[in-house]
Order: sequence, then C-alpha cells, then structure tokens
Amino acid sequence: MGAIAGLVSFKNRYDKTQIDKFKNVLAHRMSKANQLFTENILFIQEQEIYTNQDIKINFDGNIYNFKHFERKYEIKAQSPSELIFHLYQKLGKSFFQELEGSFVFAIYDDLQKKVILVRDQLGEKAVYYNYKNHRLAYASEIKAILTLSDIKREVNLGSMEKYFIFSYVPGEETMLKDVYELLPACYIEFNQDGITKKQYWDLLADINNKITSEEELKSKLNYLLNDSVKSRLPEDENVGVFLSGGIDSSLVAALAQIHNKQPINTYSVHFGKDYPNELYYSSMVAEHIKSNHQIIEIKPKNFLNDMFDIIKCLDDPIGDPITVPNFLMAKVASQNNRIILNGEGGDPCFGGPKNTSMILSNIYSNSNDDLEIEKYYLKSYKKCYDIIPSFFSEYLLSDLKN
Repeated sequence: MGAIAGLVSFKNRYDKTQIDKFKNVLAHRMSKANQLFTENILFIQEQEIYTNQDIKINFDGNIYNFKHFERKYEIKAQSPSELIFHLYQKLGKSFFQELEGSFVFAIYDDLQKKVILVRDQLGEKAVYYNYKNHRLAYASEIKAILTLSDIKREVNLGSMEKYFIFSYVPGEETMLKDVYELLPACYIEFNQDGITKKQYWDLLADINNKITSEEELKSKLNYLLNDSVKSRLPEDENVGVFLSGGIDSSLVAALAQIHNKQPINTYSVHFGKDYPNELYYSSMVAEHIKSNHQIIEIKPKNFLNDMFDIIKCLDDPIGDPITVPNFLMAKVASQNNRIILNGEGGDPCFGGPKNTSMILSNIYSNSNDDLEIEKYYLKSYKKCYDIIPSFFSEYLLSDLKN
C-alpha cells in the first residue's frame, strides 16, 4: 500500500521520538520504513529516500510515464524518488503537470529553505496536513498527524454538516479542525514566510475538442482505456480485479487479462442465498476471460467482527455501505496480490445512473437558480433530511444551527 509522513520546521527542532510515533501508526501500510532526520526535517516512507546535500525527496506511489521522462529529458533514474530529484533540478516545478500516476511527494530544498508537497492529478493517493507554529506536518493518514503533541482533537462542525448532506466531506477540510486534505492536482509550498497553495493542473483546460468524428472518438477512447489499464500493471506480479459483472469492472478485468503476462485473479462478493446478487454476470465474465475467480460470501458476523477496523481505515467518514464489502474483499485479495484494480470512476466518466438527474437538469433546465444542480443531486440520492436532527444531541444540534 505504501505511506508517507513528514515534519518540517525552520524554527524548531523536533524530538527524534516522533519518528517512532509516525512509524507505529503507518506500520500496517509499509513492509519497511525508511527514515531521514535532520535539523529541519523528518521524513518517513516505504521506498528508499533519495537525497543529496541540498535536496531531499519524500515519495510514495507510482509514476506511470516514468520512461517518457527518461527519454524526453535524457534522465537515468533507478526509482521514482530519483526521477523527481532530477526533474526538479532541471525544470523546477514545471514538470508537475506532465506526471501521470498515483503519488504524493515532498521536495525539501535546503538552498531555498522550502518544502513543496504535491498530490497526483486525480487524488489516487491521499495526504493530509497541518500547519501550525511555523511547522508543516503531513501524512498519508490523519491518525499520524494526531500523534503530534500540539494537535487538538476538535470536531469541525462545518464538515459534519457537509457529511450529513453529501455522505462525504467535500473540499480540503476534514472532520477535524486545523487538519486539511491536500486536494488533487494541487501543491503547497512552505517556507519561512508561511504556506501557499496552488493548483498545477486543470482537467477542463486539458480537454481536447479537436476530434469531431465518432470513429475518431471511439479509437481515442479505445487507446486511452487500454493504455490506462496497461500502465498500471506490474512487471511480474499477480494482479487482482474486483469484478461485479457490470460494464465498468468487466471492461477493466478484460483489458487487464489481455495485457497481463499471466492469468489475473478476480473477486466477487455476495451476502448469502437469501439476498439478491450479481454472481451470474461476474462468473460469466470470469469464465469468458479465463481469470482465476474467487467468490466471497460476506455474512453479518463478518460485518461486526471487522467494523472497528473498517472505521479505523477511514480518515474521513464515507457514508456508502460499499466500503464494508470492499474492505472485506481487499482483506482476502491482499493475501495474493499487491495490485488491485476495480471499476470505480466509471459513473463520473461516462454518465452512469447516479448522475442522470444532474446531467438532465444541467442540459435542459432554464432556471437561474445557482443551487439547482445541488438540489437535483440531493433529490437523486434521497438524503433523509427529516431524520437528520435525531442523529445529534441538543447541544451539538444547536452548534450546527449557529
């Protein structure tokens, strides 16, 4: 899974015992923990830390277009950390928007006395941070940041309100005051004067509307789907796919089987013979692509036994029950696979059923109401306004109203 954590201060030196606190929280994500501790910085990551006298790289994740940079800029690198190091030396921050991958990294520049924390374009890797008393702390999990002695565990009531509307917490705020999520395609720069946040890539600005014919669009989509799946496959490892039998996961599984050197492992879930399931479709796909297919039955006792661990893994709550079977499937699949693919993201990309009411509203409505899309969103998800007050104590409800 991998993890990253860091602590940077230009005015205070931190106790080295903080390394162990970070490592203890993140141990379940790392097979080993590499560390760097100097007068100004503390870095922890699973991969080797790349460093020279002036620049240190704290990295977690994968860069899928690694070879593109080696060819284009004539760089020889043995690891993503080393690649980031050479690119930063050559190009400064301008290479961020060229990166394709799932990553979070920090660049510590000792000459300029600054650190730059960067998250991938679509937010595949999460990173949280806190800026306080002229120091920056960041980590893959909020729980690591909470090990700092100067962090108060106070609920962010504004985030709680958003959660009960959207079933997740949108934006950079989290459920805790003063702890933030670095948004996708953004970076923060921290120096002795403070902290600044910037966006380095914009999806809308990157859209190419030059293709007009349907055949060209089909050809381009076919290329992108194949390239996207192929670039995420490891060289000589097992690969797993969560297979529901729907269009999205079936397509990902089929493409993974085409491009992988050995049969992939597919996993489907059901809740027992008394409940409806999609095993007919997932089994049909698995048989067609000739994957190693495993069907997992989840019983009520499985929910109860693992509920605490499931909640513990969610740094911010997600009000979607799919988190439970996903966790239990991952628990089984992780025994034989380091890489797991799934069909998540298909609905937002291709206008699935959950988006229909919002899309139709946006296309056909003549209303000038700025909140109309939000209203259709809430209507399509049937949020339970009437019973929300019963979830809170009178004291908390009063605070939320104010």
